[in-house]
Order: sequence, then structure tokens, then C-alpha cells
Amino acid sequence: MADEDTYVSPTEAVSLIKPKHGATAIREFADNGLLRVLYTAGGHRRIERDSIDDLNKVLAMRRGPEKTSAMESLRRRNLGESEPAKPAE
Repeated sequence: MADEDTYVSPTEAVSLIKPKHGATAIREFADNGLLRVLYTAGGHRRIERDSIDDLNKVLAMRRGPEKTSAMESLRRRNLGESEPAKPAE
């Protein structure tokens, strides 16, 4: 199993995500690729602490195109997808 300090339970994640979100939001963040998740043999989620820190940085941003772009970039990185090519200027 992974290092105990590297992964936390969804219940612990609730207290680490700022601003505070409930367990349903944590599950949605994980399902949408905004949190990196490891599943135990029993099918329970364990959330990578570093991904919580990454998400907190994005959640702290003001609403707007930069935040939208940062959310999409975070999702792509967590899901192992490549960034879209930028158009030549």
C-alpha cells in the first residue's frame, strides 16, 4: 500500500479542501479528474495529498478565464491527457 502520509481518506480530504466542500463535492472532484485517486482493494478512494494542494490553489483563484483554464489544465494533468497545442501567433 502507498505511504500513509501520501494519501488521505475522502473524510480527511473534506477538512483539507479550502474553501470547505462536503463529501459529495470531493467525490465529484475525484470523478471529474480534479483530484488524483487511488482505489483500495476494497474499492475505497484514497486521495493524493499533493492533488489536494493543487486543487486548493485553483479554488483560491478568482472566477474567470484564468481559473477555467487552470481547472482544465489540472484535470488534464491528473488524467494523464496532453495539453492541446497552442495556435501559432
